[in-house]
Amino acid sequence: MPEVLVPLHEEFGTWWRIEYHPWNRSAPYAARPRFNNGNGRTLRSDSVRLLARVLELATPDDAADEE
Repeated sequence: MPEVLVPLHEEFGTWWRIEYHPWNRSAPYAARPRFNNGNGRTLRSDSVRLLARVLELATPDDAADEE
């Protein structure tokens, strides 16, 4: 895993499998849901920044679970 993906793994690793696919030139950065029961979709991006924004929107809010 490239060093640039480590912060994403630390922040979203509970919910997502953060991956790097160098052979996919158009979208090498990816994330797959950990708890998908076969229904999840892989998120792909051409930049780490865009992947981080999408993961932020797609990840359940922990604060909502506490209330």
